[in-house]
Amino acid sequence: VWLQFLCSAAPEAQALRDACNWLIVPMLNPDGVIHGNYRCGLAGNDLNRQFLNPHRKLHPTIWHLKERLQGRRVDLYLDLHGHSKKEGIFLYGCSYAGGDERNAEVRLLPKMCAIGSDDFKLNSCTFSTYESKSSTARIVAFHQMNVMRVYTVEASFSSGGCRPSSEADPGSEAPFFASEQRSAVVDPSAEEEVPSLHEGSRASIENSLASARRPLSHMHRIARGSYNSLPDVEGASDSDDGYQPPQAALSCY
Repeated sequence: VWLQFLCSAAPEAQALRDACNWLIVPMLNPDGVIHGNYRCGLAGNDLNRQFLNPHRKLHPTIWHLKERLQGRRVDLYLDLHGHSKKEGIFLYGCSYAGGDERNAEVRLLPKMCAIGSDDFKLNSCTFSTYESKSSTARIVAFHQMNVMRVYTVEASFSSGGCRPSSEADPGSEAPFFASEQRSAVVDPSAEEEVPSLHEGSRASIENSLASARRPLSHMHRIARGSYNSLPDVEGASDSDDGYQPPQAALSCY
């Protein structure tokens, strides 16, 4: 939807294209996602913990993105994430020490988003730079690349949060889906709505899993030779979401 808007004839989209050169990476983890992951690549590493010192072979998408951005002026860096616990849409940003006036500029975009959309939750935004997040895209872009306006954009996997009181029943805060066209209610009693896994489908899935394991063994030999210890598992994502250690992610195969 964002790409459709940015490439559209809307005057706002035209203004954005005139003001900036846009570098858009639709997915930083295609190999991991196609094999069932969403955070970890084929080497079993959480890719949003590899931006500080990415390995060219183990984390190629991260390595090449950093190379592309090195030495360039970057006015805005958006890292798009999904969140499995918090509701609505919100941003994680960074902050300068003390009473630096630039902190007001960092917080301006989240404030504008909150004014423009009821789905945006300004009170869920944070602007901290914890040591456990030092290798995330947001922190690395802020400290290494000197990008002031760098944000992790978090959007809930399920709910848009609570309706404003004027839209909900009196005295209540009813949760609602951010995209009502895509929401669905599942009735556990409607068994005919749940497709069964036939033997043909099962065999196809098992064959796909078997073919997926072959490149994994090679990737893990590289990983064991390149790392003396497991990756840091402190913290979750850049979103305090539940961290999936490599073992759990690899069990998806």
